[in-house]
Amino acid sequence: MDCCVNGCVVFRKEQVNATYCPVCEKPRYNEKKKPVKQFIYFGIGDAIKQRFRDPKWRELSKLIFPPSTDKLQDIKDGEAWQDIRKQHPEFAR
Repeated sequence: MDCCVNGCVVFRKEQVNATYCPVCEKPRYNEKKKPVKQFIYFGIGDAIKQRFRDPKWRELSKLIFPPSTDKLQDIKDGEAWQDIRKQHPEFAR
């Protein structure tokens, strides 16, 4: 995707045909008619798929249960949350 050299905008939707940045007025293209700056966007789904291709990351991301129980624990079960409840009862409902 083309973007402003200063990072002001991404040239899409309203700016898809723009030749200058609407914010800083820098040119979108150089003298060779190539975009001055581009970036590649990976959606979250693609990023997750890419990570799970790595066997090391797959192993690290496995769900680990606490040794003393077979169920997941909630954040609200922890001591820190209990302290928050005592100090800020309006927040920790």
